Amino acid sequence: MDDIKKREKKKEPEVNLLLCFAIVAAVVAVIVISVVISFRRENQRVQRVQNVEAAIMQIGKVSLDSLQEIEYAETLLEALPEEDRVRVSNVDVLTESRAQYDKVKNLADETADAINSLPETVTLEDGERIKAARKLYKTLKSQKAEKSVSGIYKKLTYAEEQYKRCQGEALLEEGRQLYEQGEYLKAAKTCDSVIKSYPELKQKAKSIAADSLSAAAQAKYSDGDLAGTVSLIDQMRGKYSLTDAAREMEEQIQQKLNKSRPRNGHVVKNKIPKSHCELVLSAGDQDVYVKVENAGNPEKYALVYVRADQSKTLKMVAGNYRIKVTSGKYWFGEEEMFGPDAKYKQMEENVVLETSCPGVTIYYSHVTLYLDRIYDSVNGVKTILKSRF
Repeated sequence: MDDIKKREKKKEPEVNLLLCFAIVAAVVAVIVISVVISFRRENQRVQRVQNVEAAIMQIGKVSLDSLQEIEYAETLLEALPEEDRVRVSNVDVLTESRAQYDKVKNLADETADAINSLPETVTLEDGERIKAARKLYKTLKSQKAEKSVSGIYKKLTYAEEQYKRCQGEALLEEGRQLYEQGEYLKAAKTCDSVIKSYPELKQKAKSIAADSLSAAAQAKYSDGDLAGTVSLIDQMRGKYSLTDAAREMEEQIQQKLNKSRPRNGHVVKNKIPKSHCELVLSAGDQDVYVKVENAGNPEKYALVYVRADQSKTLKMVAGNYRIKVTSGKYWFGEEEMFGPDAKYKQMEENVVLETSCPGVTIYYSHVTLYLDRIYDSVNGVKTILKSRF
């Protein structure tokens, strides 16, 4: 018995040691398992965060087609625990994408409502609504989202066309009323605006404008303003077509002015001493009024009238001369000359007449000026004021 007890006492330390080892092993196992579980959970949390970040990156540039990507990313974010949401590095991108989408969507809805609300029959009172719809559409287009209203865009363009026609008809009616009120020049100007901006009303506007200028010309003719009458008739001829009344006035004016038209080569004034130098003034297809002026002494000048297709030769002393010309169809006298529409030109280079005596014989300059080339040219010629003529 004693031997047995002795052996049992010897085994007790061994059992205790094994028990300790078992306990330690169990603790270690628990710790390892906990670490593994914790590691796996952390990996899962990181993976879920990364999935959210990847979904946000997939949104890209925001458009009206981005809703599905935005909502998917939002769903993944909402599924994360609160403590994991702060770990999403690009959550601000999602917030901004949602805000941008909502902004474009609201703009698209507002634009669609504005277009759909436009009436089928447009009047001038609808102008502001049409302009507002167009402004919204331009903003929507700048966001690359105009296709959202592509199905109703034609309604906007149709309303704009109708409104433009209403504007043209209103402007045409204004011109007609001005004509009836005797404001003939204002009526013609108003109709000119219609002609330029509203092609479909061009013929009606031309008719009113021609009648307006004809009436204005008749008023000037009655006042004895022949130059003003001719100017208005020329405007009518250039822009519209002559009325019968305008043709009749033009014939009467032509008959009157032909009687007072200066003869060819008529020298109105000549303060330049005569000599042997010759200056030939040759006209083209219109009458020309010429001023030959001594460059060094402007008080020495000659004024000469040269009829169309004819010439005049001036015999004068040698010198440096400025040449000024004006031309036109009708001569209204020395004060009005060729009327309010005439231009006044001056040669940039002076004409030099010289005498020379290389030997026994004396030579005198002979210069020919083609006056129509001076009047019509833009090179070597400058336009001057009537007061500088």
